[in-house]
Amino acid sequence: MNYEENQAFMRALEVANSFYKEGDFPVPIKSMINDDENVTLLTFSEFSRLAGVSRSKVSQIGQSDEAFHFKKGKRSFIVYNSLKSVSRQRFTLAHEYGHIKLNHVGKSLYDRDKLIGSYSKEEFEADTFASCLLFPLHKRYEYRNKSSYEIANKFSISFSAVSVCMRILDWHLESGLENYLSHYEHRKHDSYINFLRECSF
Repeated sequence: MNYEENQAFMRALEVANSFYKEGDFPVPIKSMINDDENVTLLTFSEFSRLAGVSRSKVSQIGQSDEAFHFKKGKRSFIVYNSLKSVSRQRFTLAHEYGHIKLNHVGKSLYDRDKLIGSYSKEEFEADTFASCLLFPLHKRYEYRNKSSYEIANKFSISFSAVSVCMRILDWHLESGLENYLSHYEHRKHDSYINFLRECSF
């Protein structure tokens, strides 16, 4: 990662970390969003009924066949495809929730000019938020010797998400994480993040 990517990673990590609760796995992402009084969660079918359009048009409106978010007034909405696999739904919901919690403004349902483009900093941050929320960094360290199947099952994430998460752990281990954590064995959650705060990659 370059400096800008590291900054974006840390920003998304810090926000995701604010939602952390020990022992709450797999993270109940739908309940978390439903409990947020500023966010409304809708399936594609629910949105189609409210908007008065066919369900097949919803993905065209949101420019995604998985999920999208938009803001109307002070309220945010997440619309998701409930026909996708559970693990995919969970990551997608966490990703869209990340956009909202990180106060992203680059992709809006009402701003068509910004819907097309390459993988942006905001998308990177939303992906980072989602992965750190659903599979926190210190849990990656704790599960480093487990199989992809065990990890995917425990945290209810896809195998591809497991692979990406563990690659990041490998990079942190190569940067000295294990030596750092050995001094703070009793608090791996805080210690892992403190290691990244103190690092200058």
